[in-house]
Amino acid sequence: MLPTELSTLLDTYDENFDVFIRKAEISAAYDLTIEIQIVGVSYEKMEQEEQVWQILIKGRRDHQIFFGYADFIELKNDHPLLWKYSSRQGELYFSGETLYPEKVSMKLFELHFSLFEEYMPIGSFLNTRLFFPNVFSRTSGLMAKGPKRILEQISDILVSHGFKTSIIGNDGYWKEGKPVADPIDNKVLLIGSSYIVGRNFEFKRLL
Repeated sequence: MLPTELSTLLDTYDENFDVFIRKAEISAAYDLTIEIQIVGVSYEKMEQEEQVWQILIKGRRDHQIFFGYADFIELKNDHPLLWKYSSRQGELYFSGETLYPEKVSMKLFELHFSLFEEYMPIGSFLNTRLFFPNVFSRTSGLMAKGPKRILEQISDILVSHGFKTSIIGNDGYWKEGKPVADPIDNKVLLIGSSYIVGRNFEFKRLL
């Protein structure tokens, strides 16, 4: 949940607000601190309201930051960006052929974009070697590697087009690139095209 003061500003100005990341610093402990500015504008009342917040992210797992304009800010407990840490990991293998390889590849690309939008490149989980230079030039092999929640959706697309699939993998989750027994409790802060995954988010209003 975002702080009440911040949520109130966003609700008051609905979609008429801008968010800017003004500063980002990583500490020696690899925690991340960012400073954001939010400006809400009412064209009807000819007024604006500004807030500046410092956010300390403890237990930072991953981030992508762009210093520029954004039109939304959200803090989420469940999002595909968190599946790397909250879903069991595995590998998806396929076999078979299809009469419509371009259609299948388009479905896979659409799935990836619907889950991750611009936050992750297509090759983050999919084995892009299967698509270049020729789509599905191989009739079997590794299709994808990553969270099983994603692999299951990829498998559904492949099976619906006549492929056979199998998912194998460990029974663990991932922490700092290594499998662990229990899922990691993380949140993700989305600010336009920027995102930060971490354990705790501490908000402090500066203005």
